[in-house]
Amino acid sequence: MKKTESIDMIATGRHLKKLFQEAHLRTIDIQRLACLSYPQSIYRWYRGEVLPSVDHLYTFSRVLGMHMEDLLIPSVESSLHVTSDPKRRQSAPYRRLRRFQSLLSASAD
Repeated sequence: MKKTESIDMIATGRHLKKLFQEAHLRTIDIQRLACLSYPQSIYRWYRGEVLPSVDHLYTFSRVLGMHMEDLLIPSVESSLHVTSDPKRRQSAPYRRLRRFQSLLSASAD
């Protein structure tokens, strides 16, 4: 079975929270940096429910002084597992994950 690299959303959320805490950035600070009206999105990132947008990742990478890809935690899943469920392929998080993967692979080239 072929392995593909994807983003571990839960580990990435924990990683972002840790990085923000180490940089002494409070939720309200992150909310202002990301130009968010409400902090709920940030808590959803921390729980691994969704990933920040590419724009937000770019902003955070600049503020934290690191590369965007260092904000993301990869996980290796089988490609069969990732693509075998048609309902999962149609979900918004799955489509966003695929967009992130294509952006990351394009930036690596």
